[in-house]
Amino acid sequence: MPLSTSILVEENPTIAYVPLDGEQFIRELLFPIPLGLAMLLVADDYEPQSIFAILIEKMSVKQEGAAPRTVDAAEFARLLGELDLHGSTQWVSDPNQENAVVIRWSDADEPVARKLAGLLGLRYPSDRVLRLRVTDSAVEAVPGELVLSTRSIGDLLRVGGAAMDVPSEHIDTGLARALPAASKAGRHIAIQGSRSRPDDPYVAVKLHGRWYWIASTDIRTKRFFKLLTTLISVRLSDSIQGNSQGPVLTIPTAR
Repeated sequence: MPLSTSILVEENPTIAYVPLDGEQFIRELLFPIPLGLAMLLVADDYEPQSIFAILIEKMSVKQEGAAPRTVDAAEFARLLGELDLHGSTQWVSDPNQENAVVIRWSDADEPVARKLAGLLGLRYPSDRVLRLRVTDSAVEAVPGELVLSTRSIGDLLRVGGAAMDVPSEHIDTGLARALPAASKAGRHIAIQGSRSRPDDPYVAVKLHGRWYWIASTDIRTKRFFKLLTTLISVRLSDSIQGNSQGPVLTIPTAR
């Protein structure tokens, strides 16, 4: 039976499960994350470029009279991170206005800014400010606008799965499925595994006689886990409310 989850931060964390209708579950799991929600999550993080690289699967720039220019989303996020160390990046998401990103930089950051403008196929702005409108519709995009394709919760689960330290014998015996190597979105994510219980994990679970955990010192993987659980909570909230009369199973998580 499909299950929705909600997670609260407590001294003894628990995960609560509420049964969901199958169609609701598939829709919320596999549909792309709404662009407005993705922009809000990017803007709210102290390293927005990291969240951008995780949430955005593909991006391109609409061009006048030509095919869209494909852009490496991970490289865009990397350059944006370099600029944001000294300059200013403002992510704008307003239901009554447009989604946008406004990037400002100093003279010292001009080489990086030129690389970013070149990556996007745009002219280098003399005022050292890039104002980029953002959309998820390639059909409605206007020239110079960024077209972003977001990942789904299912995509993020696969990113996390590829980062797990699963022993080869579990794959050989069919206990686990072999997954492709971690993509650029998951290259800094590490879900460790061993037969012994970890000493001080951020979160841990035991499965098939083996412990899997996120180290309490692994900031990037903790950020990924928090992002994933936040998205699950937000995307399934309406379904949870619709099933408020259903049974609830609460399970304590290992520490």
